[in-house]
Amino acid sequence: MKIGLQAVMVAVLVMVSRSGSSADAVAPRLAVKAFLANPEFSDPRLSPDGKQIALLMSRGDEEVVVARDTEGEAVRPIGRISTPRVRLDGLYWANSNRIFVFVEEHSPFHVGLPVRIPWAFAIDADGTHGGTLKFGNCVQATVLRLPQDQTKQALIQCTKHRELYPGAYLLDVNSWAMTQVLPPHPAVDVWFSDHDGVVRAGEGHRGERYSLYARVGPKDNFEKIQDFNVYTDKEGFRLAGFSFDPSKLYVWKIVDGRRAVFEFDLVAKQLGEPIFEHATVDAAGLIFDKLRRQLVGVTYVDDDPKRHFLSEEAEREQMAIDRALPGTYNEVVSVSRDQTRAIIERSGDTQPPEYYVLTRDTQPKRLFFLLALYPQLRPDDLAPMHAVSYRARDGLTIPAYLTVPKGIEAKNLPVIVHPHGGPAQRDYRHYDPEVQFLANRGFAVFQMNFRGSSGYGETYREGGDRQWGMAMQDDITDGVKWLIEQGIADPERIGIFGSSYGGYAALMALVKTPELFRAGASYAGVTSLPRLLADDQWYRLERVDQHRIGGGWSDSKRLHETSPLDNVAKIRAPVLLAHGENDERVHVRHARMMAKALRSAGKDVEYLEFANEVHGLLLEENRLHFYERLGEFFDKHLAPRPRSAGEGER
Repeated sequence: MKIGLQAVMVAVLVMVSRSGSSADAVAPRLAVKAFLANPEFSDPRLSPDGKQIALLMSRGDEEVVVARDTEGEAVRPIGRISTPRVRLDGLYWANSNRIFVFVEEHSPFHVGLPVRIPWAFAIDADGTHGGTLKFGNCVQATVLRLPQDQTKQALIQCTKHRELYPGAYLLDVNSWAMTQVLPPHPAVDVWFSDHDGVVRAGEGHRGERYSLYARVGPKDNFEKIQDFNVYTDKEGFRLAGFSFDPSKLYVWKIVDGRRAVFEFDLVAKQLGEPIFEHATVDAAGLIFDKLRRQLVGVTYVDDDPKRHFLSEEAEREQMAIDRALPGTYNEVVSVSRDQTRAIIERSGDTQPPEYYVLTRDTQPKRLFFLLALYPQLRPDDLAPMHAVSYRARDGLTIPAYLTVPKGIEAKNLPVIVHPHGGPAQRDYRHYDPEVQFLANRGFAVFQMNFRGSSGYGETYREGGDRQWGMAMQDDITDGVKWLIEQGIADPERIGIFGSSYGGYAALMALVKTPELFRAGASYAGVTSLPRLLADDQWYRLERVDQHRIGGGWSDSKRLHETSPLDNVAKIRAPVLLAHGENDERVHVRHARMMAKALRSAGKDVEYLEFANEVHGLLLEENRLHFYERLGEFFDKHLAPRPRSAGEGER
């Protein structure tokens, strides 16, 4: 196997491009696997010394860990995952010779409650000295810090069998011996280590309350520095990250309804001035330079991902990279310990992810092309996502994204409305294989960030509280009506599809506004709100759910009125239902009950259930089958544009 190696000189800003079709031409119809198959190579990670790269290679549902020299081409297989019950969950270098591969599998210990448990294997980069690790008797485990230099110990968080809360442990990467660093704390769900590998903070959620514990040094006691009601106390703050000064933390705090970044002094117990706040959206993440030991930037997302730099040097380098790779979002995803080499991910709405290696220790600096996740996809064949907005019936402005099939006029089109999951998530402009697949099939795709979506501040997100099937659903309806008013959508050819909460919203759309939709599809969708609330008692989420969704006798009538399962008689359109048998978030009984109820009512329903799947489609075989059926389902019921004679699929 070989991966291409192409040099680009950052200093002279040579633009890298691949040959493509005419910008105005109708895109050729591509096979579903072009968008949704497992990429041949993915997850590139630099070794600490920068000399090697570990990657994941996929052959269908068989995953192989491979390595190669950073400036070489030939790859060497070093480990294999071949059982469908086990899926990759992370690829890390333990040191410059040893690779950790973290995976998850379905737990046999949780009867009736789908849970996935972690384990790992480690192997040397030459394929020798491998071993399997079950994390002792951990039922949940997370790496807090990888080994540094040639040390042999990783820092992990582990929740053991018969324990409710995690402790922190040092894990020997050769012997698998675990040494406890911190015992479990009844108020801490997650521990955090600083840049030097010292566990200095822990946070917990108990019902509606958030608590944050922190300390200055490794021998100090933890102090509670925050304990507040997340729904009523707007003055509280949460952990964002660690300063390189151990007496300081970075925290998220709400300012004018949006999340901003502050510094907090652990000694003085005092907040400083805001480091970054945005006028319309939340701050999203922190960017650190660990070599220079400083915070260099803050990320946020408006319609696209963006950065606010705090370091002129970091900003200059990013500008040079962006000039060499124009028109895309270019992000460092892996870096050598001395930061002389880095892997850059390039992506955008019409640019499937590509990876490059940046060498900072050469003059001039170089940017080497490493690999493309989907080399068969050409940017010129993909459809841009356009940012739009519309007014909801109560006057609220709803941000949205419209993707129109390539080379087709945005007029009188078949449209698939595609609400996101969560519901406290959001859509933005980026490469989305689902959207591109549907657009390639001839459908316009409409995504809206209805109230309750994240990213636009607390007021916007809280606008969705207890509004499942009501104001949030109305936002979706109002977006569809806007499309019709604008002449974009053919009112006789509108469908809806979503997953998780999006699947619930799709089914509720068929219930609440059956006159608008000609077909609807749901993957892993909630069908019964009372059933969801009952299930979530197992996950200790009932207090959160009662605030976000409702609960108790006073809400019983509303919950049934806004449950698709209780309203199948109102559905007119054909329905495609799909679910994973081992879904750990929305139990498969939601889909089974809905399919049975639809059939009993004489409705047009197709039901797909996938073994070994969770709250998503991990296995390529299942994923390709589902999307093939989804495309055929909407082809049948929405009749997209005809293709010219002889036009095939490639």
